[in-house]
Amino acid sequence: MPAPTSVPTRITTLLCGLVLAGAATATPAAAGGDGATVFKLSGTAERQVENDRMIATLVAEARAPEARDAAAEVNQRMEGALAHLEAFEHIDTRTLDYSTRAIQDRNDRSRITAWQVRQSLELRGGDFDSLTERVGELQQEHELTVSGIRFGVSAEHEREARREMIDDAVEDLTDQARAMARSIGASHLRPLEMELTRQRSHGPQPMMARSEGVSSAPALEAGESTLTIRVDGRMQALGADTLRVTPR
Repeated sequence: MPAPTSVPTRITTLLCGLVLAGAATATPAAAGGDGATVFKLSGTAERQVENDRMIATLVAEARAPEARDAAAEVNQRMEGALAHLEAFEHIDTRTLDYSTRAIQDRNDRSRITAWQVRQSLELRGGDFDSLTERVGELQQEHELTVSGIRFGVSAEHEREARREMIDDAVEDLTDQARAMARSIGASHLRPLEMELTRQRSHGPQPMMARSEGVSSAPALEAGESTLTIRVDGRMQALGADTLRVTPR
């Protein structure tokens, strides 16, 4: 009959078994890690959006030997223009820069020969036909000149377009992440973070240079603007095998 195993011997045998079992479990993890690789990517979306906003800038300008006379003429023209526009509530108006400049004698820079006063008026609206007519009236009836006309996308229209573009930008990013994950043998992707970057690049904009003596409404085409957004993100690829590098 074999002698009974002592308690210390049994404990020692049990501990050895646990150590061996633990070593067997940890070996694959030590060799392959958790198979996680982090990708840093960017996805973009771009869309042509029809311009639905017109911005026209007009200028009242006068020159006189006395600064007060030039200022009085500019003020009169601008007040008349603003009063003329009060009837058109769909047009947003605001006055911009106001400047007074001394005109010096070419031969004697210390002598002032005249004063030039200038003030700008900006009109914004979505009714292009009406706004174009008002521009013509301000030129004819109030002696304002066109400094520039441009077109853009209203905030509401832009927000609507960008909401749709976000899906496209994220899809672009995830498509790239899937392709990279397949290339290293990963089985799953986990988004870690994403950041939306808004960009906006305008297409060719119809512009009008300031022209003396223009007395009719300009002929314009609104065109389109290019809206662009970018999504930057970090994706974690899981389940990839260890990539063995064969020595040369």
